[in-house]
Amino acid sequence: MWSIHACVEFEKRGIPATVIVTDIFETRARQLLRSLRFPHIPVLVTPNPVVYLTEAEIHQRLETLLGEVVQSLTA
Repeated sequence: MWSIHACVEFEKRGIPATVIVTDIFETRARQLLRSLRFPHIPVLVTPNPVVYLTEAEIHQRLETLLGEVVQSLTA
């Protein structure tokens, strides 16, 4: 879950961050953020799996999450 560690490092530097994980990693992501003392970092969830998605499907998923990402970074 290196993305979580990266987000924590951004937050330590005063840069807002948001974690995006697939649904099977949501619980673990939240646990790790709590253990690192950064439970306030938003966790956005997308359905698993993503490895088999086409480029167009990935773009569609990102488009779906874009509003949530912007909101979480500017709230």
